[in-house]
Amino acid sequence: MWMPVKHAAAAAGVPERSAYRWAKRGVIAVQKSGKVQLVEVGALRAYAARPVNATAAKLTATHPGDRIAEVAAIADWDERLCAVETGLVELFDRVTTLATKFEA
Repeated sequence: MWMPVKHAAAAAGVPERSAYRWAKRGVIAVQKSGKVQLVEVGALRAYAARPVNATAAKLTATHPGDRIAEVAAIADWDERLCAVETGLVELFDRVTTLATKFEA
């Protein structure tokens, strides 16, 4: 099912900024309908569920005891980056709103 990026991200349970970033990078297919970018919800879910790093997956299989913490940190990196980006966007919006109030 093709949806606007914002709605597809909500349906797939991923941060909106991540969905836009992945679409921009070309790792998920994008269609344009006028000025609106559409992405397939299933493809977005599948990409979000991927192993972050194939090398990390191999390390887990070959050295499970030695590398488990390292692999978990690698897999968690993208999720943490998205959370930071979302927080920064919210902070910027709040600062902009406050600045607008003080200018008036």
